[in-house]
Amino acid sequence: MKKFSSIICLSFLVLFLLVVSLPSICFSEMKTVKKTDDGWVLYGTSVFGNHFYDKNSIEHITPSVFKVSEKLKYSKDRKDKIIKLKKDYKQSTDGWGKLNHEINVYSIDCSHKTIYWIGFRVCDDKGKILDQLDFPYPTSPPLSPSTMKMNELLQKEVCK
Repeated sequence: MKKFSSIICLSFLVLFLLVVSLPSICFSEMKTVKKTDDGWVLYGTSVFGNHFYDKNSIEHITPSVFKVSEKLKYSKDRKDKIIKLKKDYKQSTDGWGKLNHEINVYSIDCSHKTIYWIGFRVCDDKGKILDQLDFPYPTSPPLSPSTMKMNELLQKEVCK
């Protein structure tokens, strides 16, 4: 009985450590905001890559709602997964070898703490648009632990 109790305690300890360490495995938060030469402000890093927002693009829609552009500079792993997915769906990958980043446009409501996706552009390393989509109605962004954390960080930057 004592051995069984020890196994249960050890299992809970391992589970607790896994839950506590999960955020650092999924993403890391930037402690300082850094501005790049091209005007984009680095506000965080996720498993997808480095996240920037364009401070000059922030536009007041209403007193508490803002429109902002975000750039996600893809990690190598993310680029490889996107190209593989296109191949898996038998889509052309012509020009996608220079895949570099995406530009997302969001509507952020600071009073309700919500974020909506207005559209996106997938670009190569020269800024040429490889794919794009504008939503007729703002939609919720795809949710994963990493994107939820990055949305939270972007909201903090825009709503301060």
